[in-house]
Amino acid sequence: MKQSQDKTVSTQQPEAQAFDFNPFALDYFLGSDNAYAGDTHQGTQGGLTYDTLRSLARMPIISAIIQTRVNQIAEFARPQPDRYSAGFVIRLRDDKKPPEDHHKDQIAALTEWLTSCGDPEVVGWTTLETFLRSVTRDSLTFDQCCFEIIYDDQRPVAFKPVDAATIRRSAPSDKEIKQGRRDPTATAYVQILDGQVVAEFTNNEMAFGIRRPRTQLNVNGYGFPELEEVSPTVIDMMRAKAYNSANFTHGLHLSGILAVKSKMSPALFRAFRREFYSMLQGPSGAKKTPIIQLDPESKEEVQSVNLSNSNSDMEYNQWLNFLIKEICSLYQMDPSELGYLYGAEGQSSALNVSGPSDRITYSKEKGLRPLLRGLESWINRWLVYPLAPHLELSFVGLDVQTETSRLETITKRVKSHLTVNEARSIFDLEPLDNPVADMILDPSYINTATQYLPPPDEQADQLADSDPDFEIEEED
Repeated sequence: MKQSQDKTVSTQQPEAQAFDFNPFALDYFLGSDNAYAGDTHQGTQGGLTYDTLRSLARMPIISAIIQTRVNQIAEFARPQPDRYSAGFVIRLRDDKKPPEDHHKDQIAALTEWLTSCGDPEVVGWTTLETFLRSVTRDSLTFDQCCFEIIYDDQRPVAFKPVDAATIRRSAPSDKEIKQGRRDPTATAYVQILDGQVVAEFTNNEMAFGIRRPRTQLNVNGYGFPELEEVSPTVIDMMRAKAYNSANFTHGLHLSGILAVKSKMSPALFRAFRREFYSMLQGPSGAKKTPIIQLDPESKEEVQSVNLSNSNSDMEYNQWLNFLIKEICSLYQMDPSELGYLYGAEGQSSALNVSGPSDRITYSKEKGLRPLLRGLESWINRWLVYPLAPHLELSFVGLDVQTETSRLETITKRVKSHLTVNEARSIFDLEPLDNPVADMILDPSYINTATQYLPPPDEQADQLADSDPDFEIEEED
């Protein structure tokens, strides 16, 4: 059906209808109507605070996981020096289009700008490495990566990391509460210090990166930190360590009791016991050996009574290993990256047994690659696209081959689907002027191709027809 010609075209910007938050549950807003309440992380169902999450992140196993990922991310904070190293590159978003000269100049300028985090006079000592280390630690602790984009005449001139624990989503206005949706042009985030709002930011002025987003309305757009899921396991590990530590600092040496059969007086026995403890007692009074006095004439004796199970009976080591594996699995990391090796390692006779290097490679694919992809998207969204929409940042080098493995791969390809000249072009080498160089070096292919060649006489006739000066030299 033909539409009416006099139908007016609406110039109003389209809006979504779904609610971004629940306007009927606003008890989590501050009375100042400026930000969400208190120090509670709104993304945690248990109501954990930012300080609690930071305390959990200081646990040795959690700290080791976070520091490992931070160090791995820092390897990508420099422009890639060669194809075999980790780093970042700036390239065209359309990878099928070759870069022109002016693109190369833009890429070089943007690379230098990102490396220094923009104008050094604005950000001071901050570099891309310190930036990546800072935001990665916050992301793995709070699932919240925050950095400020500083503008000059509507153009980003610098960027710097911000303490994610101080950044909150702003409380909605009356209009937003009525609609149940955020206004993209209004204040989106605020910074809170000591319960006071000290700065306000729009969506373009404050990056708010979330790795584990959810559609739940009651989390208000906050992330889902791994520490909330892993906190019960961390508490179990703390209790297990405290139990074993207390056993060494305040426990008894229950392997035996020293019974002294003697008629010595109580005062002399107490002096003997003090002398005995001074020689054998452990540090801080730990591991005392029970010692008693028996009357030899009364035929008194001591019997061993088992009062509790030992750590071995309680499978203490297996329990700790289980907790370590559970924590690492929630952080998408194999324990081998932290130096914990489990299973049949190094058994050459076992089938399908992967070594530590294979496990570490798989662990990086599972945990490090998604983290890098998240950082890529945040940097591109808030920094690269506003400056150069046709360019993008990409972290490369995670799965690069060594020179030896690359040569082995190309050698195998030459025997399957690449010709010699095609392989030489990969290394920017000149093609060989030889028919064999345009063939696949596979014996089956060469034999089959040879069968379809004409006899030598016909080949000579074909050459003579194509080249009048061609002559066959006859033997004497």
